Amino acid sequence: MLGRSGFTPGGILFPVSAAMLRDRRAYDRALNSYSTPVMAHLTYTFDEKGRMHVDQETADLYRYWDATLFAEYLYSCVEQTIEQDLREEIGFLQVFDAAVQKTKEIVDMPDRRASLLVRLILQNKGKLAKGRRETFAELTDNEISSIEQAVRAASSTEAET
Repeated sequence: MLGRSGFTPGGILFPVSAAMLRDRRAYDRALNSYSTPVMAHLTYTFDEKGRMHVDQETADLYRYWDATLFAEYLYSCVEQTIEQDLREEIGFLQVFDAAVQKTKEIVDMPDRRASLLVRLILQNKGKLAKGRRETFAELTDNEISSIEQAVRAASSTEAET
């Protein structure tokens, strides 16, 4: 909905779900603010296959509902996404791009290989895992060590800002 309404540029995924997952209780409260009043007006049964059957017309219950609490909750998630998640993502991309650039200054390699190497080093807290060393057999131990240092330097530069 954010994309369709023009809130976010086309093709951009706005990761609001990350904020929702951080606080499942708030998510449940928002859903319950809607479903609890509706459920008070429903009578239903379950058949032998566990399917629910509602015993009356429900269109009016869903047509005009007070979405205030839900809208406030969603706004809070959007705010968290902008203030926290997007900042973290931008910070990671800056570190990643700087580390890939430094890697390519140390050794001449295709972008995809340099990206993979940096990703593996970042995932393992600044060191290439021994089990992954054979993936980069063409590199010397000194080159790997220099790249690891460059990745850690890029990470620590971002941590300082």
